[in-house]
Amino acid sequence: MRIIVDTNVVMSGIFFGGVPGRILDAWAEGRLELVLSPDDDRFLAAASAADVSVIISGDRDLLDVSGWRNVMVLSPRQFADRHLLAG
Repeated sequence: MRIIVDTNVVMSGIFFGGVPGRILDAWAEGRLELVLSPDDDRFLAAASAADVSVIISGDRDLLDVSGWRNVMVLSPRQFADRHLLAG
């Protein structure tokens, strides 16, 4: 699965673990392909250009536009609950 991960989610995963850490672990294990974008306002454009179906972000503005061009914007918890095994 190809996904875009918000920079804040990456930093949370690196420094604090938790659900964002599980997402990064899934990437490290080769279960996910991450496409990173440095600017919040470019996440949707990056998703469209990279043919990505999921953006992981806690950014309320991005979460509010979930579904745009069939791109789902999910919080780290929503993504983990839907796509990762419990652990």
